[in-house]
Amino acid sequence: MKEQETVSFGCPLNVFLRKAFLLVASLLITAPVAFSQQFSVTSVEEEGVHRFATFNVRYCNPSNGDTGDKLWANRRTYVGRIVTDYDFDIVGMQEVVGNNRDSKTGKSQLQDLRDMLPDYADWAVEREGRQYQYNVVFYKRAKYELLDKGKLYLNEHPATPGAGWSGDSDPMPRAMAWVRLRDKASGREFFFAVVHNNHGAAVSGIEGCRLVGSYLRELAGESPVILVGDFNMRRNDHHEAWRGVGAVLSDAALHTTTTCLPKGNITHTASNWLPATDEGCKGSEFDYVFYKHLRPLSRHIITEDYERGIAPSDHFPLLVRFRFLADEEQALPTDANGTYQISTAQDLLRFSSLVADFDHTADARLTQDIDMSGLTQSWVPIGRSDVPYSGNFDGGGHQITGFTYTTKSQDAGLFGYCAGGTIGHFSLGGRLTCLHRMSGVVGRTLGTTLSDISSALTISATQSGLSHVGGIVGSAQNTTLVERCAFSGSLDVGPSNYDCFGGICGYTNTARFNDCANYGRVSFSKNDCYAGGILGYVNNGNFPGLHNCLNVGRVRYTGSGSSQYGGALVGRLRSYNAAQMGQSFWLSSSASHGSGENQIDAFRSATVTQMKSGEVCYLLNDAEQENPVWFQTLGTDSYPMLDNSHLVVLKDEEGRYYNEGNSIRPLDDKADQQASVAVYDLQGRTIFRNVKRENPLSSLPKGLYIIGGKAVISP
Repeated sequence: MKEQETVSFGCPLNVFLRKAFLLVASLLITAPVAFSQQFSVTSVEEEGVHRFATFNVRYCNPSNGDTGDKLWANRRTYVGRIVTDYDFDIVGMQEVVGNNRDSKTGKSQLQDLRDMLPDYADWAVEREGRQYQYNVVFYKRAKYELLDKGKLYLNEHPATPGAGWSGDSDPMPRAMAWVRLRDKASGREFFFAVVHNNHGAAVSGIEGCRLVGSYLRELAGESPVILVGDFNMRRNDHHEAWRGVGAVLSDAALHTTTTCLPKGNITHTASNWLPATDEGCKGSEFDYVFYKHLRPLSRHIITEDYERGIAPSDHFPLLVRFRFLADEEQALPTDANGTYQISTAQDLLRFSSLVADFDHTADARLTQDIDMSGLTQSWVPIGRSDVPYSGNFDGGGHQITGFTYTTKSQDAGLFGYCAGGTIGHFSLGGRLTCLHRMSGVVGRTLGTTLSDISSALTISATQSGLSHVGGIVGSAQNTTLVERCAFSGSLDVGPSNYDCFGGICGYTNTARFNDCANYGRVSFSKNDCYAGGILGYVNNGNFPGLHNCLNVGRVRYTGSGSSQYGGALVGRLRSYNAAQMGQSFWLSSSASHGSGENQIDAFRSATVTQMKSGEVCYLLNDAEQENPVWFQTLGTDSYPMLDNSHLVVLKDEEGRYYNEGNSIRPLDDKADQQASVAVYDLQGRTIFRNVKRENPLSSLPKGLYIIGGKAVISP
């Protein structure tokens, strides 16, 4: 949901007034009514609105073709006019040169700008320890009070200037300047930072974004933050770099509308000096405005060239209008760390809107169980493809019940599209009817960690066509990690639906799955479906593998003939590295094969008896007793569980499995042969004395017996 507001002026004030006068003169004669209906002029100084901008002004470089109208002496006036004509409250500038060697004005670019902007104070940080390129924050003296300032160098030693990270072929020295300001009208304090980063595909570009993101998270805490600059990255092509900042701060381009002022219809900010209306004006969206704890109102690429036929710089300035969040927008309570506290279904829906509207990095925690059956409004998944959720969501071990969602949209579930962040520690029950691809508790993930999620959803995948549907996540890609997640519901695939379906995940390429279990049912009727108890489809040779996963749920093919790609653990292993596969187990009666394609030794079948005995639970823990993940109360649980309210399974010196602190142990044939004491029933009657003979208990009924003074179970 994107808020629309009237912009003060679509061009500089003096230009606007001149054009408006001519327009008024003609319209008053021909169509006065039409004029009054189409134009609305507000005051330049909009109450409560802050106009924050970024502007790469282009350093002085006459030896590289910056001559004529590109020479700083011939364009400096227009750079300064853009700041004042478009009424920037604060602007972060990059490539501002601090010496006068090439400016041809007798002054440095920095001094020229200071002279042209007398109503602005500034904080300038040079990137490499000499008077060369500065990042500068210019802010209105009358509107803001400086409280603090600082700098960060983008390299492996960020307290000192220097080139980027080792391993980079051509790292440039880069820096960030920041200030802490107080808005004099409202008293609100906030941070404003400007950065110029290395190329987004390079090591230094990626690491630089990560450093800036983590630094600002630590510096600002829960104060509002604005970060602007030239990031030398494209959002989609350089997602790893973008996520370094985008996982901490929200990208204004994703949360509000963008227009060009005063002309043009472009989305890029690198201009190559050409006017926005020139067909040759092509470039990349290198300039960004990120923020946290503010509301963006509108975003504008300033394409003003003052009818010169050439832009004032090789980058267009970018302006975003903001308001501080009102009290009612902050009504969801937060803890001391700024994490939203969610206690009702309505809170959960409001959190979804908050993520979509202005903060895709918001953190949240459930404070109690939530019943969504009484929710009267339609559910909107948390995160979507254009605004992926990147925050941390902690379910606090609570249950969400009564979830009902039917949709034709992709990325469907409690969560839609997630990139980065963590989601976990809750259970979800209800019904999900998905009519399009990528659905589950989470629809799609890119580099997100999903942990300790229990799904009891009843999922119907009824739409014909291609789908990625999972009990936990529909599509898990890139560096996603799924661990300690379990599905106990049902996933029914329609007769005309095909592609990828799994109890845990429908489709994956390079995600990793640790300690996950399917106890539910996966049912399909099209013989070329990729359907598995854990994964539907693995499609990458670098797949990190399944590690200590378990399927006991039925993977059921209901069509005619035989299924090509149905497996207890994985439907189709199209490409994989066997050396990266950890051991995983499947109940021998749950399906005919561990994988529908490419059987591997790491996928081990087990009988009901082996499951009940505790053997599989013990092996799933890799014999780990100090920090076990799998639990099983022997004699009660038929299968291993991902629930520490059950007991740890141990193995004694005689090879018998038992629970710590529980003297009741299952009795197996091996124990029968090794025991050397009499066997009694619970009434103390002797069953037999010589237990060394072969299989002495094989004919005994199931029950409790006394051996060596301890109670044991005959399976």
